[in-house]
Amino acid sequence: MRAIKRLVHEVRADWLIRPRRAEVTRELERHLGGRIRLRPRGARGRDTIYRVDRAGIPLGVLRLANPHRRRAQLERSMPFRWIEDDRQRIAREHDAFAAGAPSGLTPRPLWQCGDALLVEHVRLPRGIDLLRASPGRFWPLNIAVTTALARLHRLGFTHMDASLANALVAEDLSRVVLIDFEYGPAPDLSSAEQRLYDHLRLLESGMKFMPETVRGEIDGWVATLGSTLDSAALAADVARLRPALGRLLGPRGFAPELACLVPALGER
Repeated sequence: MRAIKRLVHEVRADWLIRPRRAEVTRELERHLGGRIRLRPRGARGRDTIYRVDRAGIPLGVLRLANPHRRRAQLERSMPFRWIEDDRQRIAREHDAFAAGAPSGLTPRPLWQCGDALLVEHVRLPRGIDLLRASPGRFWPLNIAVTTALARLHRLGFTHMDASLANALVAEDLSRVVLIDFEYGPAPDLSSAEQRLYDHLRLLESGMKFMPETVRGEIDGWVATLGSTLDSAALAADVARLRPALGRLLGPRGFAPELACLVPALGER
């Protein structure tokens, strides 16, 4: 019954956003110079994602805020926050993309209009899809994304929802493109805490897909983490991060392995 109610709500939300979607389509057609088609690619929170095509050729990916969609309330103890204001959420993603695009770390923003953002279409699979196809690549994939996160941090941005699902990754791991910046840090979470959380969240989110056969191969990722985290992040207070890291710091997690870098993670 819950699934049916959720489906009904999703259909209703998509119906109600049609007038705004039509306005955005007309604005994009003026900007791009010609007829386009929006192909739904899923949803993120209160946003709907479309691939923008012309004659079957992808021109970009559009994020359109949909205020008719519901969003589950997060526990206030979490170190991240869903950015409720549609324009602020779109602006955060635009700014992150604008900063990361020159280095190839994010898609290039092409157009913005308050509640909508168009970015380039990047022809790379999601990291989570590569993992599902080849589970034994768990640690190499995480090393590649951790390295990309460290480069993003040096540009002054944190992700706050890092995962293999939010990273486009080349088959040979030579390129990682970070996407989906709709979360922000909790109030007063320091930049050092944010940087540490990004890396820990990456591993936390992927552990449910980790084959048991590779559990003992964490050393390479820990070494990469140690070479990328700055002293402030290594010494960051982890108390505010713990509520979001239950799997990572639990009995079947990696607290002992990580405590060699961040001693506070080994404390109870």
